[in-house]
Amino acid sequence: MQIGLTPSIRQDKRRFAVWTANRAQTYYFQSATAVIRTRWVNAINGLLMRQLKILREASRSSRTNSFVADHERHSLMRSETTADF
Repeated sequence: MQIGLTPSIRQDKRRFAVWTANRAQTYYFQSATAVIRTRWVNAINGLLMRQLKILREASRSSRTNSFVADHERHSLMRSETTADF
């Protein structure tokens, strides 16, 4: 599920929002102070950035594994074809 963060809402330094893909669901939060809001926003942003990094690494790993498997499959096909001649 894709999740996004809007760090401030309507110029209120105490409010922020967390939303799902295409803003299907939006959750609004209001902290007691702007300092607390900043802490929450930084913590949530850190979590989202770590999640993005993990997903990107997994995607790269998947593409690399797919490339290696394709290369091995093509090498095997070439060696079988060559053996027939």
